[in-house]
Amino acid sequence: MKTLVLANQKGGVGKSAVATQLAFYLSKLQLRVMVIDLDHQKNSTDPLIQSAKVRVAPVTASQLLTSGGKVMANENFLLVAGDDNLSALERQADKHSLFANHLHDFLRINDEHFDCCILDTNPNPDIRLIACDM
Repeated sequence: MKTLVLANQKGGVGKSAVATQLAFYLSKLQLRVMVIDLDHQKNSTDPLIQSAKVRVAPVTASQLLTSGGKVMANENFLLVAGDDNLSALERQADKHSLFANHLHDFLRINDEHFDCCILDTNPNPDIRLIACDM
């Protein structure tokens, strides 16, 4: 699985727009695509859900970082939705390594089930962005 991280330390530069359009394009090419929205503003989550073309994972992005995730087999276009709880993760400094490990483990166990994973990050250099450093 190719993992693409869209990151910039400034907001409003089009990260989520690019992530969303890229996800739609890759899905149209018949690739198995997973999008993980790590931004509490949910700017990738909302348009993907509104399109009704994506299946929403049973775990949110904050749940994935705090508790881990499972194998998401047999999905062609999957969204791990952003949620309001993501912004609180930065204040849990003692758990930052755990959050990063959960994300890396989730990507590893789902590697063979997707062709591409798009990670849409928040504009702040916090644990959500740092965890994407593979």
